[in-house]
Amino acid sequence: MKLYSREQYHKISTTILKDKGEKNCPFCDRKAQEEYTIWKWKHWHIVHNKFPYNGNSLHLLAIPLKCERHTRNLSREEWSEFGEVEVFMKNFYQDKKYFSFIREDGDVKSIHHLHYHFLPGEILPGAIEEMLQKQWF
Repeated sequence: MKLYSREQYHKISTTILKDKGEKNCPFCDRKAQEEYTIWKWKHWHIVHNKFPYNGNSLHLLAIPLKCERHTRNLSREEWSEFGEVEVFMKNFYQDKKYFSFIREDGDVKSIHHLHYHFLPGEILPGAIEEMLQKQWF
């Protein structure tokens, strides 16, 4: 499987890679993820983002091993284990503030395999309001 940069993937995802399922999913290729993986459990693994936002080297992703598109499809066991992801993140970031987010639905996701973003810093209320205004809220 070929791995694309974020820009390349966005360019070809609407034409060449119409199937965003397991066949073209970089998160389903465990071998390609190995060098970025820093932690694994039964249902989840945590990786450094290969193409981090703003080049932030502390941008981590929590990815379920099962290829799911939505959190609603996760089992109780997978959700229960997500608590371990939270513990890992707290230990990883230590005394730094951090935040997380997902894009649950929609075509703006570059990779449709569910994944949670974790980044150092904090999202200020004004930034959330500005984002929501751009989304017509």
